[in-house]
Amino acid sequence: MAARRRKKTAVYQLKLKVQQTAGHFLWSLVVFLGILLLTGGFILFQWKDVTIRTYLREIDLLNLEINKLYSVNSELRARRNELIKRVPEVAQQKLGMIFPGEVVPKLEVDSKKLAYYEKKDHQVQK
Repeated sequence: MAARRRKKTAVYQLKLKVQQTAGHFLWSLVVFLGILLLTGGFILFQWKDVTIRTYLREIDLLNLEINKLYSVNSELRARRNELIKRVPEVAQQKLGMIFPGEVVPKLEVDSKKLAYYEKKDHQVQK
C-alpha cells in the first residue's frame, strides 16, 4: 500500500506540477498579450501624430508653391501693365497711327510722281 500511496502521491504531485506550469504559461500568455495590446495602442496613438506631421509638411510645401506662384503672377501683371502703357507709343512711332481727334498731317505730292504711281498701281492690278 505504501508503494501505491507513493505512486498516487507521485501522480498527484505530477498533476499539481502540470497545473502550476499551465497556470504560469497562461499568466505569461496574458502578460504577453497585454504588452502586445499596449504596444499596438501606443503605435496607433503615435501614428496619427506621424500622419499629421506628414500632412503639415505637405501643407508647408504647398504654401511655398502658392507664394512662388503669387510672385510670378505679380511679375507677369507688372510686365503686362508696362506693355499696355507702351502700346500707344509703339503704335505712333512704328506704325504711324494717330489718336482719335488728332489732325492727320497732309502730305504734298508732286503731280508727276502721283501720276507715275497711279500708272504703276493700275499696271499691277491688271
